[in-house]
Amino acid sequence: MSTILAIVFAALVLNTLFGMVANGFIVLFICIDWFRRRKLSPADLILCCLGLLRFTLQIIVILNITLYSFFIRTYFQTYMITINRTIWIFMNILDLWFAAWLSVLYFVKIGIFSHPLFLQMKQRFSRLAPWLLLGSMVFSAAVAIMTGK
Repeated sequence: MSTILAIVFAALVLNTLFGMVANGFIVLFICIDWFRRRKLSPADLILCCLGLLRFTLQIIVILNITLYSFFIRTYFQTYMITINRTIWIFMNILDLWFAAWLSVLYFVKIGIFSHPLFLQMKQRFSRLAPWLLLGSMVFSAAVAIMTGK
């Protein structure tokens, strides 16, 4: 049984490390481009936030696996469970919001409609992208704090 557990643990760590490398490269190249051009497009901003969030989520997964594997008594203390649950809920909700905003951005960019409401949304989305991401963070934090207790 311990051999199977070690294989699963190794697979989880490798998968997490590959995810960290991929998301790290996305964030790195977007930041390099940002420093060169001194301007960040809404698509790059959303992709950078999403990559950074997923990179952080992978770090949290590794920390949880390590804490559960080597410090099991600490892992199951009440305050650690509350902190862990709150952070996990916050990160997952925020990840869903960022992915949804990326989908909306792509829809607005490639959609060909002539309805006035869609045209107005197409013009305003670029300016609203930072505020939408910030609002998503605030909303996710509020939900995580309310449900994490």
